[in-house]
Amino acid sequence: MAKGVSFIDTADQIFNPMNQNKMAKNPITRIRGCCFFLTASMVLFFSFSGLQGSKVEDHVSERETFDTMNNNDTKMSTKNRLSQWGEPYDWKGLEARKGELNSQTVHIVIPDHPKPGNLWLWKTEFLGAFANAEVELVRRGYYLVHLEMPNHLGCPKAVALGEEMVETLTSEFGFAPEVGLIGMSRGGLWAFNWAIQNPEKTAFVWGDNPVVDFKSWPGGKGVGPGNETNWETCLEVYELTEEEALVWPYNPVDQLEVLAKADIPVLLVYGDADEVVPIEENALLVKERYLALGGRYEEIVKPGGKHHPHGLPDDPTPIVNFVEEHMRSPEQ
Repeated sequence: MAKGVSFIDTADQIFNPMNQNKMAKNPITRIRGCCFFLTASMVLFFSFSGLQGSKVEDHVSERETFDTMNNNDTKMSTKNRLSQWGEPYDWKGLEARKGELNSQTVHIVIPDHPKPGNLWLWKTEFLGAFANAEVELVRRGYYLVHLEMPNHLGCPKAVALGEEMVETLTSEFGFAPEVGLIGMSRGGLWAFNWAIQNPEKTAFVWGDNPVVDFKSWPGGKGVGPGNETNWETCLEVYELTEEEALVWPYNPVDQLEVLAKADIPVLLVYGDADEVVPIEENALLVKERYLALGGRYEEIVKPGGKHHPHGLPDDPTPIVNFVEEHMRSPEQ
């Protein structure tokens, strides 16, 4: 640019319509215009590049912040999410919450210090019954979950709703991808049936005087007394006639091969004098067949024990040790 002529002056000369003819006739003015456009283009280019660089840096910073949040302690994230879900209540001196998941009522007992990976247990029936082992396990860092669907006896609807619950807890709340299943009494039907349909999501099955064949209980079609009211309920929720139920080939005791092939550990705790759920039609059949299939099987037998009390009232340590041995963090 000529001495004493500013950038703004040159711009005015170029863009002022009154000067267009002068520029066309004056080569010096044309050269000055070319210089102006070159300079302006460079200014705009570097300004835009700087702006884009700033945006890229901002994007990287946001991405790093997002990753940092996702990489925060998962157990704290899960506890924070649960703190905003449902209603709190006290469960045997432990923190618990009750709320809706997929339009179903769910209870979650929350440990003070969750284990890495948010390991968890699902007790299919009777959340608060004979629960000294469960209390100890929560104190050791396991979440304990219960889906309220009493008297559905492990029917397909119950299995499907359980699958929805597990999917929500794992994908939205950060629970471990495998769950340890607790099937007490009639809850054995639900625990085993769910595991058979979802072996890849099952850490183990722990059955406590479990029902594994609805013909035995509530059907009462063998040596046990059964329960007529619950048998009617069973036929209703399974949508079977009695004739169909008596030849139904999909009771848990008929499908143990699925669990054995998936190498799912099974623990049975039972009294050998159970007068309600006969062991020869339930626990002993599981033992015989699962071992024959090469499955991993453990048992704790209570000599002379009846159907009640469940569990190990004096010392639940053997049950707790089984869970600790077979429940592993996803990172392990």
